[in-house]
This record gives sequence, structure tokens and C-alpha cells, in this order.
Amino acid sequence: MTTTMQTALHPLRLLALAGTLSLATLGSALPAMAQSQITVASTAYGAQRNLDIELNKSIIVDLPAGVAEVVVSQPSVAAAIMRTRTRAIVQGIGGGNTNIFFIDDAGRTIQVLDLRVIKEPSQVGNALEEALSRVIPGSRISVESVTLDNSTNRVVLTGSVLSSDDKARAEQVAIQFAGSPENVANILDVAGAQQVMLQVTVSEIRRTVAKQLGINLSGTVTLGSVSLGLNSAQTPASSLNGLSGTFPINNTQINAS
Repeated sequence: MTTTMQTALHPLRLLALAGTLSLATLGSALPAMAQSQITVASTAYGAQRNLDIELNKSIIVDLPAGVAEVVVSQPSVAAAIMRTRTRAIVQGIGGGNTNIFFIDDAGRTIQVLDLRVIKEPSQVGNALEEALSRVIPGSRISVESVTLDNSTNRVVLTGSVLSSDDKARAEQVAIQFAGSPENVANILDVAGAQQVMLQVTVSEIRRTVAKQLGINLSGTVTLGSVSLGLNSAQTPASSLNGLSGTFPINNTQINAS
């Protein structure tokens, strides 16, 4: 009975071990979030780790073995300072990507850091987003900003506003923050209903003017048994323009003009 139970537990142990290894592998593949210290486990000896660090910030790296040599592929991007043989301080010097190799006494790789140095988010974007929410009520505007050369701010406006006027107003405010229209990308959507202004000209032609222009307005209107005729054609002076009609009553027909 005891042997059977131990045999049945072996697959469960294998599944648990496989799950642990999978999580460890996934953890080493994912980039490390911004933090102040990381510890490299002995089980990750020779592995590779993705790490993000902000510009002009530092992070402590504790290693599982003594380091004999450190290689930084891009010294202009990051620097590695060994405080002890097992503790390094990695500093972000310039924006970009680089690799840092930690090598032991036997020439084996202890750890490889795939390092990405990112610049601190621009404060212009946060200030602009707050300003737009105040001056344009009902808008949902998100601002993404990037600082170039420590002076030029590039701004991208996304989201929605209620009218085209609000969209134009948001762009004008963003230009004040960014410095010039070339630094602003306005891709806002207008969510409100659009109003279209139409200019309509209504012309009125009077009957007297129609007669002077030689226009003949004539026709016949029949209402049940009553027939009416309209004539505005040019006629001799002895004739009068007006209405004529026929009114049948029983067997009698009356003509009127």
C-alpha cells in the first residue's frame, strides 16, 4: 500500500517541479520592473535577464559568485561598479540599450544583463493633461510627451472632445507647452454631433414682375365638379387677365371669368 501511494505521488511531484521551472523560466524572460535591488539566484547561473533602469538612476545587483571581470558593451549608456566581489551597482548614464557581462574566476558567465536605460517621463505631459481637463470641460484627452535633447518637447494628443472648436483649442494650448506647431501631433476624435451651417437664398417672383418679363403662368384646377383656370399671359388691353371657371348646376352650366 505504501509503495503504491509513493508511486502515485511521483507524477504529482514531476508536475509541481515542471510548474516551478516554467515560472522560473518565465520570470527570467520578463523584463524586471523599476526597483532598487535585484538578487541573482544560483540556479540562474549563466542566465540572461532583461532589466529596465531610468536615466541617472542606480540599482544594486547581488550575484551568486565572486566576479573576476565585468564587461559593459556600451559604456556611454550604463556603468557597473563592483562594491564587493558579489555586489555590483549598475548606473544608467545615457538613453539606450546595452549588455553587461559578469564573469567568474574560471571565465564562466555568472549573469548577463540586457539593460535598457529609459528617460524619466516628461513633466510637461502631466501638466498639459491637467490644464486641458480644466479649460475644456467634457473632454477626455490623454497626453504623451517625449523630451528631446533635454529641451524640445514632442506632444501627442489622443482621446476625444465634444466639438471641432474644442479640438482646435486643445491644439493651441499644447503648442504653448511644446513651443511650436511642429512639436504637436493632434489625433483627437470629435465625439459630439456635428452641426453644418447651410446658406439658403429664397427668391420671390411677383405676378406683376412675371408679366413684365413675359412669363405665362397659366393652368387649370379642378375641384370636384368645379373647374378653375388661371391665365397671366400678355393679352390686349381690352382683355383682362384673371380667373375663369365653369360651374355646372344640375343641367345648367355657368361660365364665369
